[in-house]
Amino acid sequence: MSFILSLQNISKSFTGKQVLNRVCLDIEEGKFVTILGPSGSGKTTILKIITGVENSDEGQVLFKGNDITELEPQERRIPMVWQNLALFPHLDVEKNIIFGLKLRSLGDDEIKSKLVTMLDLLSISHLRGRDIHSLSGGERQRVALARAIILNEPIILLDEPFTGLDYDTAAKIQLELKKVQRELSITILMVTHHQYEASVLSDKIAILHEGIIQQYGTPQDIATNPKNTFVENFVKKADIFFHPEDGQARRRADG
Repeated sequence: MSFILSLQNISKSFTGKQVLNRVCLDIEEGKFVTILGPSGSGKTTILKIITGVENSDEGQVLFKGNDITELEPQERRIPMVWQNLALFPHLDVEKNIIFGLKLRSLGDDEIKSKLVTMLDLLSISHLRGRDIHSLSGGERQRVALARAIILNEPIILLDEPFTGLDYDTAAKIQLELKKVQRELSITILMVTHHQYEASVLSDKIAILHEGIIQQYGTPQDIATNPKNTFVENFVKKADIFFHPEDGQARRRADG
């Protein structure tokens, strides 16, 4: 089995408080994996350690089989969409999307070709010349996703990507993201506190609580065979069940 990303015994403390406790996680190439847990469980800290923004106290990060634990963030080449999106307000949509490509010194024709493809893929061609401040929340999210995907790396990290969006907008972008992920065979690692969101998007879910992975498996396995009381209660809050005919997540109200 091929793991594109592996976390091996990752621990991290801040001012004497342990945030992550020997976290181990293997992520298969081409899968959509979600780290799911309540606020303060250490989810975003894991992403920061993967990207090199934070250093772990112990443990290793392996990317495509190589130990990247000591590499600088720019050397890791792992795109991330932060919760606040981190778009550049002084640049228009086009310049935001191609910013990373410019840093890689690609030719203008190649950059233009990649840009057009990405604008079409995420249905944002009409936003190309717009200022960031004029965009809706959903439009900004699509621009941030485009900026990450256009780098053509095999994995993308997402930090609470649908926070602040209304239900309909979030649901639409989730469908688009899953479609793009499958078409391009990208590996996605997302963190969220939203149980239903994780269930409908993910191939596998790692439930994190108090810095420890409580359970790692498919959404259906976790919902039907929780390993402990915390997992059982946490999943129950979302009121999710899995339809026996297709195994897809549903809200009980929809059943």
